[in-house]
Amino acid sequence: GDNRVSAVLTLDPVNGAGPTGFSEARPDITSIVNGLTVPAGFLGETLDSTAEGFGQACAPEDQNFATLYTAATSASTRYQWTVEGADHMDFVDDEEACGFSCTICREGTAGDIGPITRTLAVAFALQHLEASAMDAYLTGSSLPAGVAVVSE
Repeated sequence: GDNRVSAVLTLDPVNGAGPTGFSEARPDITSIVNGLTVPAGFLGETLDSTAEGFGQACAPEDQNFATLYTAATSASTRYQWTVEGADHMDFVDDEEACGFSCTICREGTAGDIGPITRTLAVAFALQHLEASAMDAYLTGSSLPAGVAVVSE
Protein backbone atom coordinates (compact mmCIF):
# COMPACT_ATOMS: atom_id res chain seq x y z
CA GLY A 1 0.00 0.00 0.00
CA ASP A 2 3.04 2.31 0.12
CA ASN A 3 3.15 4.39 -3.07
CA ARG A 4 6.94 4.73 -2.79
CA VAL A 5 7.27 1.06 -3.78
CA SER A 6 7.59 0.87 -7.55
CA ALA A 7 8.57 -2.80 -7.99
CA VAL A 8 8.61 -6.00 -5.92
CA LEU A 9 11.12 -8.83 -6.25
CA THR A 10 10.90 -11.93 -4.05
CA LEU A 11 13.40 -14.74 -3.44
CA ASP A 12 11.67 -18.10 -2.99
CA PRO A 13 8.85 -16.68 -0.85
CA VAL A 14 6.56 -18.96 1.12
CA ASN A 15 3.06 -17.88 2.08
CA GLY A 16 3.03 -20.25 5.01
CA ALA A 17 1.13 -19.94 8.22
CA GLY A 18 2.91 -22.77 9.96
CA PRO A 19 1.20 -25.10 12.39
CA THR A 20 -0.92 -22.34 13.96
CA GLY A 21 -2.58 -21.21 10.72
CA PHE A 22 -2.98 -17.72 9.32
CA SER A 23 -3.59 -14.91 11.79
CA GLU A 24 -3.29 -11.14 12.05
CA ALA A 25 0.38 -11.55 12.92
CA ARG A 26 0.91 -14.07 10.10
CA PRO A 27 -1.59 -13.16 7.36
CA ASP A 28 -2.34 -14.96 4.12
CA ILE A 29 -0.60 -12.58 1.72
CA THR A 30 -2.23 -13.72 -1.51
CA SER A 31 -4.78 -10.89 -1.26
CA ILE A 32 -1.97 -8.39 -0.74
CA VAL A 33 -0.06 -9.79 -3.72
CA ASN A 34 -3.26 -9.70 -5.76
CA GLY A 35 -3.46 -5.95 -5.13
CA LEU A 36 0.05 -5.23 -6.46
CA THR A 37 -0.07 -2.91 -9.46
CA VAL A 38 3.70 -2.53 -9.82
CA PRO A 39 6.04 -4.97 -11.62
CA ALA A 40 6.49 -8.14 -9.55
CA GLY A 41 9.12 -10.86 -9.80
CA PHE A 42 8.91 -14.24 -8.10
CA LEU A 43 12.14 -16.25 -8.13
CA GLY A 44 12.06 -19.73 -6.65
CA GLU A 45 12.46 -23.48 -6.77
CA THR A 46 10.19 -26.51 -6.77
CA LEU A 47 12.46 -29.15 -5.21
CA ASP A 48 11.15 -28.40 -1.70
CA SER A 49 7.47 -28.38 -2.67
CA THR A 50 6.77 -31.76 -1.05
CA ALA A 51 7.61 -33.22 2.35
CA GLU A 52 10.82 -35.15 2.93
CA GLY A 53 13.41 -35.59 5.65
CA PHE A 54 11.88 -34.01 8.73
CA GLY A 55 8.35 -34.53 7.37
CA GLN A 56 7.73 -31.05 6.06
CA ALA A 57 7.90 -29.23 2.77
CA CYS A 58 10.16 -26.21 3.11
CA ALA A 59 8.33 -24.39 0.32
CA PRO A 60 4.98 -26.21 0.01
CA GLU A 61 3.55 -26.37 -3.49
CA ASP A 62 0.31 -24.66 -2.46
CA GLN A 63 2.18 -21.81 -0.71
CA ASN A 64 5.31 -21.25 -2.81
CA PHE A 65 6.51 -18.56 -5.20
CA ALA A 66 4.40 -19.93 -8.07
CA THR A 67 1.19 -19.48 -6.08
CA LEU A 68 2.13 -15.87 -5.39
CA TYR A 69 2.89 -15.31 -9.08
CA THR A 70 -0.56 -16.69 -9.87
CA ALA A 71 -2.12 -14.35 -7.30
CA ALA A 72 -0.38 -11.25 -8.70
CA THR A 73 -2.98 -10.70 -11.41
CA SER A 74 -3.01 -6.91 -11.01
CA ALA A 75 0.75 -6.47 -11.38
CA SER A 76 1.67 -4.31 -14.37
CA THR A 77 4.25 -6.96 -15.32
CA ARG A 78 4.96 -10.20 -13.54
CA TYR A 79 7.64 -12.86 -13.79
CA GLN A 80 7.97 -16.36 -12.39
CA TRP A 81 11.52 -17.69 -12.58
CA THR A 82 12.18 -21.30 -11.57
CA VAL A 83 15.80 -22.22 -10.85
CA GLU A 84 16.14 -25.87 -11.85
CA GLY A 85 17.81 -28.05 -9.23
CA ALA A 86 17.81 -25.32 -6.57
CA ASP A 87 16.57 -25.94 -3.05
CA HIS A 88 14.88 -23.49 -0.68
CA MET A 89 18.03 -22.84 1.34
CA ASP A 90 20.03 -21.97 -1.79
CA PHE A 91 18.43 -18.53 -1.47
CA VAL A 92 20.09 -17.95 1.93
CA ASP A 93 23.37 -16.04 1.63
CA ASP A 94 25.11 -17.67 4.59
CA GLU A 95 23.85 -21.18 5.32
CA GLU A 96 26.50 -21.63 8.02
CA ALA A 97 25.08 -18.72 10.00
CA CYS A 98 21.56 -20.08 9.46
CA GLY A 99 22.32 -23.11 11.62
CA PHE A 100 20.11 -26.15 12.07
CA SER A 101 17.07 -24.75 10.26
CA CYS A 102 19.10 -24.66 7.04
CA THR A 103 19.70 -28.40 7.24
CA ILE A 104 16.10 -29.61 7.19
CA CYS A 105 15.31 -28.98 3.52
CA ARG A 106 16.35 -31.14 0.58
CA GLU A 107 19.78 -30.60 -0.90
CA GLY A 108 19.53 -29.40 -4.48
CA THR A 109 21.87 -29.98 -7.39
CA ALA A 110 22.05 -26.42 -8.73
CA GLY A 111 25.17 -25.44 -6.81
CA ASP A 112 25.81 -21.75 -6.16
CA ILE A 113 22.79 -19.84 -7.46
CA GLY A 114 24.14 -16.48 -6.30
CA PRO A 115 25.11 -15.43 -9.84
CA ILE A 116 21.63 -16.33 -11.12
CA THR A 117 19.92 -14.43 -8.30
CA ARG A 118 22.13 -11.37 -8.76
CA THR A 119 21.70 -11.35 -12.56
CA LEU A 120 17.91 -11.46 -12.32
CA ALA A 121 17.78 -8.96 -9.44
CA VAL A 122 19.97 -6.41 -11.22
CA ALA A 123 18.16 -6.86 -14.55
CA PHE A 124 14.77 -6.54 -12.82
CA ALA A 125 15.85 -3.38 -11.00
CA LEU A 126 17.34 -1.81 -14.11
CA GLN A 127 14.27 -2.63 -16.20
CA HIS A 128 11.67 -1.47 -13.73
CA LEU A 129 13.42 1.22 -11.69
CA GLU A 130 15.78 2.73 -14.27
CA ALA A 131 13.80 2.06 -17.48
CA SER A 132 16.73 0.20 -19.06
CA ALA A 133 15.91 -2.48 -21.63
CA MET A 134 16.75 -5.75 -19.87
CA ASP A 135 14.23 -8.13 -21.48
CA ALA A 136 17.03 -10.33 -22.80
CA TYR A 137 18.13 -11.06 -19.21
CA LEU A 138 14.63 -11.39 -17.77
CA THR A 139 12.89 -13.47 -20.42
CA GLY A 140 15.12 -13.81 -23.47
CA SER A 141 18.41 -15.00 -24.86
CA SER A 142 20.51 -13.82 -21.89
CA LEU A 143 18.32 -15.48 -19.26
CA PRO A 144 20.69 -17.40 -16.98
CA ALA A 145 21.12 -21.08 -17.84
CA GLY A 146 18.96 -23.41 -15.79
CA VAL A 147 16.17 -20.88 -15.31
CA ALA A 148 12.66 -21.34 -16.69
CA VAL A 149 10.48 -18.25 -16.98
CA VAL A 150 6.78 -17.46 -17.24
CA SER A 151 5.89 -13.82 -17.72
CA GLU A 152 2.87 -11.62 -18.36
